[in-house]
Amino acid sequence: MRYSLRRAGMLTAGVVLLAGLLAGSVGISGSQASTSAAAPTWATYDLKAKTAHLTLISSYGSDTYNYNGGKAGHFTFTVPLGAKVVVTYSNQSSMMPHGAEVVPWTGVLPIALVPPPPAFAGAFSPNYRHGTRLGITQTFTFVANKAGKYLLICPVHNHVKFGHWGWFVVSKTATTASGVLS
Repeated sequence: MRYSLRRAGMLTAGVVLLAGLLAGSVGISGSQASTSAAAPTWATYDLKAKTAHLTLISSYGSDTYNYNGGKAGHFTFTVPLGAKVVVTYSNQSSMMPHGAEVVPWTGVLPIALVPPPPAFAGAFSPNYRHGTRLGITQTFTFVANKAGKYLLICPVHNHVKFGHWGWFVVSKTATTASGVLS
């Protein structure tokens, strides 16, 4: 009986500790425990240089057809009009290659075998039509010189059909860059 009460007491203490951690009320080494991991910063903006730095990851999390965890339009980058855009792109899928391209939004998803041309000169990852394999990080740069709503697509064979696309917005009123998962 003594053993089971002691064990039950340890279990209760563990549950209380866990609840406290989740509530953020138990100090650990003099600091508050965090209730959630900090959200990744997908976009930064250097106002002086008028440069947006974007981090773009294919297959972020458990689904292979997404950008930064957002699938089928549930991720949006917004940059100010005229910004130089520097994209650091990588693919976390061990199953297949992926790529990235910013294309005009025409009101329908581009599901043809050959994707449309980029909306801006240089607005695509290297070898974007055939994709990047796991573990490779690439950088591409372009100027967002025309305001509007664009698509960010994976131009690799049929990936748009599977939801591998998001939004890219060039805003006349934005004063910073953002990357938002919705």
